[in-house]
Amino acid sequence: MSWTGRASSTSEVPRVIQRVGRRARAEVELRLDPVRYFRGQGFQIGERCRLIGATYGMLGTEPSLVTIGEHVTVSVDVLFITHDGGVWVLRDRLGPVDVFGPITIGDNAFIGARSVLLPGVTIGRGSLVGAGSVVTRSVPDDMVVAGSPARIVATTAEYEERLRPYLHHTADLASPAKQAYLRSVDPSSLVRRAPLERRVPSWPSLTDGGPR
Repeated sequence: MSWTGRASSTSEVPRVIQRVGRRARAEVELRLDPVRYFRGQGFQIGERCRLIGATYGMLGTEPSLVTIGEHVTVSVDVLFITHDGGVWVLRDRLGPVDVFGPITIGDNAFIGARSVLLPGVTIGRGSLVGAGSVVTRSVPDDMVVAGSPARIVATTAEYEERLRPYLHHTADLASPAKQAYLRSVDPSSLVRRAPLERRVPSWPSLTDGGPR
C-alpha cells in the first residue's frame, strides 16, 4: 500500500476486496447475533447473555482468556482488556514480550456502559459494575462497584432495597406500550438524582505556615 492508503499495484486489489467482504459478513453476523459471533471467535459465553451494541474489539483480542457465565449483560462500549499494552516501552531492551491476564464474569452479572475491565479481574456472581467504571481489582459475589478505579458502593441486596420504590414491571413491554405506560406513570415513582453540592476546599490559614 502507498502512503495514501491506496493499493500500490493491481495485484493487491483482490486481497483488499476479499478483506472488505470478510468484514462485511462479520458485521452482519455481529449485528444479528453477537453472542454467536463471539463464540465462533473462541470466546466462552454462557446462555441467556446480552452483548448490547457489540463491537469487534469489545471482548479483547485473546478469546481464550475471556469467560462469561450465564445470564450476563455487557452493555454498550464496554472494553475487556486482556493484555498489558504498556510493555511496549520494554521491548527495545527485553524483546517481543507480552503480559496477559484472564477476565472472568460470573453468572447473573451486569457490566454497565463504557466500563473498562483490566487484565486479571473477576466479576463475581450477581455483581454489578456501574457505568463508566474502571475495574482494576476483582469484585466479590453480590456487590455493586462504581468509579475509577472501581470501589464497592453497596451489596446487591442493598441495591435492590434502594430501588424497590422505583421498580416497574415493564421489561417485557414493546417500546410503544412502554412509552404509553411512562406517560401515565406517577412521577414520584421515577428516580431523581440529588443536586451536586459545592465544596469549598479547606486552605491552611496564613498563621500556620500555609501558602502566602
